[in-house]
Amino acid sequence: MMVLLGVYLSVACKLLHTWLKAFQQTPDLAKDQKYLCGIVFAIATVFWPIIIPISYLEKCAKRQEELNKVSINQIQNHLVCDLHR
Repeated sequence: MMVLLGVYLSVACKLLHTWLKAFQQTPDLAKDQKYLCGIVFAIATVFWPIIIPISYLEKCAKRQEELNKVSINQIQNHLVCDLHR
């Protein structure tokens, strides 16, 4: 159990550090936007075991959708080429 807690805390600290570094690179945010970003960082840091897999699944779904569109377009192009022969 202590190992899981250690892994959880180390990943949470690494993610928070990465997000804060990215946050500092955008200096043109208003004060209220910075406050909201801080709240989002805190929530994301606490709930990263849920947030990261959901984000990964969304990216996979978008990629699959793009691949399906490409496949459909390729099939349509082949059909059009076959019809012109």
